[in-house]
Amino acid sequence: MKKGFVIRELKFEDFNDLIGTYFSYYKEIIDNPDLGLCLSKKKPDMSEEVDWFASTYKEKLAGNKIVLVAEVDGKVVGICDVTRLRPGTIADHKGLLGIAIGREYRSRGIGSALIKEAIKRSRGKFELLMLSAFENNKAAINLYKKYGFKEYGSLPGSIKRGKKYTGERFMYLKLK
Repeated sequence: MKKGFVIRELKFEDFNDLIGTYFSYYKEIIDNPDLGLCLSKKKPDMSEEVDWFASTYKEKLAGNKIVLVAEVDGKVVGICDVTRLRPGTIADHKGLLGIAIGREYRSRGIGSALIKEAIKRSRGKFELLMLSAFENNKAAINLYKKYGFKEYGSLPGSIKRGKKYTGERFMYLKLK
């Protein structure tokens, strides 16, 4: 344990905490419409979340996904995953990184710890990590740069939330 949190692999028992944290983003977006997470336009129902979790867990067991969680006082408050792109093809050496942390647990070093561990566990499994970030999410972009991610492009207006457009920055990290 360090700094009041633990970084560990996803367990089957993490479902309720993860879904609760995910659903909280739909409340947060009301106060923070610039929230740098790509959410479904409509809040999913529980059966859709069960399908998502089952698929995520299956891909983890198949070796096509690394899934780490951050735990504080026995509660999962964040997730970071790396998903193999196009398993079984000539592109399967690439992994797509995603991260999300509950609002009240940000700026505590959890994101940094999750990314650091995800990179560590990706070595030997992936050769290239990729991600995208909302262009207005400077904190996330700076965090990714801290760990060696480099920008390779952007797409203005690629995210549309309501009537507002936001650009997306694309980044990569070579692991070899």
